[in-house]
Amino acid sequence: MIGLLVKLVSTRLLKAAGDAFEFIWRNPLPCIIAGLVALSGWLWWQDSRHIEQRDKALAEVAEMKDAIEAADKLAQEEKARKEQRNKELNDEADTRTADTRIVYRDRILRATAPSCSAGKADLPGTVIPEGIDRSGDPPVCISRADALIFADNQSRLEAAHDWAIRLGIH
Repeated sequence: MIGLLVKLVSTRLLKAAGDAFEFIWRNPLPCIIAGLVALSGWLWWQDSRHIEQRDKALAEVAEMKDAIEAADKLAQEEKARKEQRNKELNDEADTRTADTRIVYRDRILRATAPSCSAGKADLPGTVIPEGIDRSGDPPVCISRADALIFADNQSRLEAAHDWAIRLGIH
């Protein structure tokens, strides 16, 4: 039964195909025109699909560019804010350093001269009270220039310490 059905369908398909080829052979121009119209319609449909896909991809790219620009703008604003904060802290630290340096230099310049061992540089005007050094060792005398360098470095260290505390670095 199935064999008969297959034979019937294949016979009819072969007859229909033969009729189509005979029609094409007798009427070539209308068949060519119909084929070109069908081909151009298929190509247009394919092209429109590609255009939609391209437009979708371009829209995604535009969204990404907008997101990148927004992120870049936020990063630039954050950078500018941090730079401004650091500049303010730096200016404040410079001011405090200058003030502290003046205090230390005044202390050094007002100090009275100690008696240091021979060959050591004296710091004129410095009085070293007895018992201030708990080690029991004799006091160390430094030159005025070294004491002023110490004053500058101590003021810078204190300013850096204050800055680190303000930034939350402990």
